[in-house]
Amino acid sequence: MIARLIASPWALIILSGVVGFLLWGGLGLVLGLVGGLLITLLIGGVIRIVQGGSIPRRARRELITNILALHHDVVEEAYPDLRGEEITKELADVVEQVMTRAVSIAPTHGAVWSEPVVGSAVIELMHEAESDAKRELFRTVLIRMHADWYATG
Repeated sequence: MIARLIASPWALIILSGVVGFLLWGGLGLVLGLVGGLLITLLIGGVIRIVQGGSIPRRARRELITNILALHHDVVEEAYPDLRGEEITKELADVVEQVMTRAVSIAPTHGAVWSEPVVGSAVIELMHEAESDAKRELFRTVLIRMHADWYATG
């Protein structure tokens, strides 16, 4: 409980305000609160960038396995020169691109994994793809993510 409170952004903001107040009075309180808020935003931004693309290994592996098993023709079209483990690595990179993009467009850290954010990330990447085959691959990733992660029943 105490560890959670200490890790809370509000704890950092309040602590900064208290320190500011103790050192410089009323003006220090205001400056400390503003400084604590800015530090919290900076730390949160760095954490989102660093952690953003990381998804649980099991979820990534299952998604890639399902794409390969159910949509092998789409994968072959997107990567005609690759075989075996090379294809798996490319698909892992595609999934990582999606999650990194989701982090960059998510309104909050808690929304990164939401279906609308992940869907928007895939659609953006689909529009940026350099070939029809890659666009089809991103469309397939979107379909599989929906089926594997968000479909209920």
